[in-house]
Order: sequence, then structure tokens, then C-alpha cells
Amino acid sequence: MFCGELTLTTLAHDRVVSKRWRCKTWRCPECRPMLTRRVIARALDGRPNTLLTLTTSPTVEPDPHRAAEMLYRAWRRLIRALRRQYPEHNIQYMVIWEATKRGHPHIHVLLRAPYIPQKLISDFMAREIGAPVVDIRRIRSKKHVANYVAKYLAKSPHAFAGRQRFHCSRRWRLTPDPWKTDPNRRMPGRWHLVFTNLPYWAQVLARDGYEVRWIREDTLVAIRAGP
Repeated sequence: MFCGELTLTTLAHDRVVSKRWRCKTWRCPECRPMLTRRVIARALDGRPNTLLTLTTSPTVEPDPHRAAEMLYRAWRRLIRALRRQYPEHNIQYMVIWEATKRGHPHIHVLLRAPYIPQKLISDFMAREIGAPVVDIRRIRSKKHVANYVAKYLAKSPHAFAGRQRFHCSRRWRLTPDPWKTDPNRRMPGRWHLVFTNLPYWAQVLARDGYEVRWIREDTLVAIRAGP
């Protein structure tokens, strides 16, 4: 079964809400552009001003998954140290994981933070995991952010054990998540799978006397027409 061939639908009073079923995986050619757009939008919403890359050393830990765990723990200690050192700033972040050509992990971090000397971070990472190679630079524009994120998301997705493709700090977003404010997100009743695609399902609802309204390209609301 291919992504998009099924429809999720629920009935609420006189309305039917239906959405295109998506697998939402990075390996899916249908979902990947959508996921990339969402990540870029989330990156921009945090209004970052700094780009940071942290690496690992294969000579210290040759196993990529254990190296990823080392890097994650070092990153968590680093962000706590930075917040202690700059208490007057609300440092927030978005982390994107990537594998090198040899499969070893490193992370790209978007930061909303004050100026941080490269040497401070390099010395910290050298002490923590023997990986002093650090790149940090200021962001020039929103386009710079979008291109930066798209560049790394365009590469082959790689999942290290226990790590997500990307994650954000709790207060990264500066505006409400539109998905959480969507009135159709929490519909009463249970969602069901319909074994047909969304456009055909819209035709079926129209034939059954519903007025079909497309609220997004992958979501529709059908309202029962009056007598």
C-alpha cells in the first residue's frame, strides 16, 4: 500500500472531516518534501541567530550508535553549561542529526543565543568526548536558515539508535503551533480508514448530499446539505 492511497475520516454531528493518509517517513518520496517544509518552518519560527556544528571522533568511539549517544550527552551538558554562563539570555535550540559518508554522527544546531566564542565550545567538546572540531557562525538571513536546514535534510535520512532526526528545545517556537490550534485536530469520535484516495472520497461524499469544502490540499470538511 502506497502513501496517499487511503483516507482518514471521522464523523462529528453533521460534518465529516477527512484527511489524506500519509506514512510521514523520511524515506517516502511523497512525504519527504512535506516533512522538509515543516522542519524549515519550525526552524524559522525559532528565529535563530547562530549556526553550530558539533562532531565526534571515530578514533575515540568507532561504533556510530555509541558515538551518537556520547555526542548527545555531551551536547546536553554543553547547553546546560552555556545557560549557566549566560543566565541573562534565553538560549534555545533546534538540533538536526546527520551521518558522515563513513556513517559517523554529527549534529547541526540552530541557536537563539548571544555571541559564544568558538574556543569555549571547542575546549568543552575536547574535554568531554575528544572532539574539538567545532564550527560556529552567525546567521545572515532567513534564507540562510532555510538553505542550511534544507541542505542537511536533503541528504539520506539516518537514524541513530535512540535519536530522532531532529528535535527542539521546549521554548524554541515563538508563535503558537498552527497544528495545535487547528479546530479539526481534536474531533469527537473515532478516526477510520477508508480504502480509497481523498479526491475519490470527496466525490462519494458529494454524491451522498454533502457540501465538500477543501480547507487544505490534504484535508476536507463535508457538511450535510439541508433538506
